[in-house]
Amino acid sequence: MTSNTARRRLMIAGAGPETRRATGTAAAPVLKTIALLITLAASFGLAGAALGQPPADGSSFSTTTTTAPDGTSSTLTTTTGSAAAPVTSSNGGALSGVLQTVSPDQAHLTFQVDHGALDTLAVIHAADREKLIGALPGDHVTLTVDNLETPTTATSVQSVSRPISVMERIGVFLGSALVLVALAAAATGFRPQRFVIGSDGLYSKSQFQLAMWFGTAATVYLAATVLRVWHFGLDYIGGISVTTNVLALTGLSAFTFGSAKFVAVQKSGAATDSTSMATAPAAADPAPPPADPAAQAPAPAPAPTQVQQKAAPPATGLLNVLQQLVNDNQGTPDFGDFQMLLITLAAVAIFGLSAYAQFGDLALLKSITLPDVDTALLGAFGLGHGAYLYKKAVTPNG
Repeated sequence: MTSNTARRRLMIAGAGPETRRATGTAAAPVLKTIALLITLAASFGLAGAALGQPPADGSSFSTTTTTAPDGTSSTLTTTTGSAAAPVTSSNGGALSGVLQTVSPDQAHLTFQVDHGALDTLAVIHAADREKLIGALPGDHVTLTVDNLETPTTATSVQSVSRPISVMERIGVFLGSALVLVALAAAATGFRPQRFVIGSDGLYSKSQFQLAMWFGTAATVYLAATVLRVWHFGLDYIGGISVTTNVLALTGLSAFTFGSAKFVAVQKSGAATDSTSMATAPAAADPAPPPADPAAQAPAPAPAPTQVQQKAAPPATGLLNVLQQLVNDNQGTPDFGDFQMLLITLAAVAIFGLSAYAQFGDLALLKSITLPDVDTALLGAFGLGHGAYLYKKAVTPNG
């Protein structure tokens, strides 16, 4: 045995440079792989694991070495965390719940998620603490927390809102509408319907659509102001804006009213000029010689003109009012009037119901935006009112 071992040592010692170079070349990939793994482990804070030492946070690791058929080997180190490991942002997320308590300095809050356990969180940012000023127990809050399972810190406050009951919303909406009706009654001698009656004594389509849309928008704005001041204080008066679509729809409503009035005045002036021209030759003729007074008979009353026929008092029944709103000047149903009225009522209903739903969770913000109307409704509103104006301008009975 001793002789064999000595013989092997002599063979290795007597090996030439080519043999030693081949041995070094075969070992180089293995050394490079080990050096790369150690470098990567140190970059991720796992140098202790790569060197066979447990990490400082108390976690454990296991190392597995795999040898490929070509002779190269690779090492895989698996680390298991401990309870003391820091929480990473990947475990965080958004939580919504009901606020239970909030400290006077807004630095801590307690809220409940889906009737579960109470969580006490620290609010670390000053901007988020400002969002909690005025918040009360029972408000709805949406937070971004550090850990969804065991949250301890609110990294951001996304929203704070106060739930408004159904009866309170209905009461505020009705009260706001009644205030506007009372103001209209006071301005018209307690006959607010005069705002929607034209100079011909009939209900005006253009005035009706303007009154409906303006009344709805004003009611929503007044209701929002009352709710914000009642729940949050006088600091929240104002700060209510509208979207571009709502503003454009309001402009279309006002444009329809003004254009319809312009067309009506032009038609009335043309009719007056025609009547004057028809009566002018008769006035220029010399007066006939006086006749026998006994033979003179009272002249018959002139036939009422179209304008005089329309001066009848407006109907008071709901069915008659609707008929006037969808009929032309001759009392014939007109599709242009009907579609304009239908689109206006649809816009009023959608905007009013959207505001009612939005006020169910009243945002605790200095500035809010009223609900939007979609572009499809805005386009239909513009086309409907445009068709009504075109029909009114080109047809004699429009």
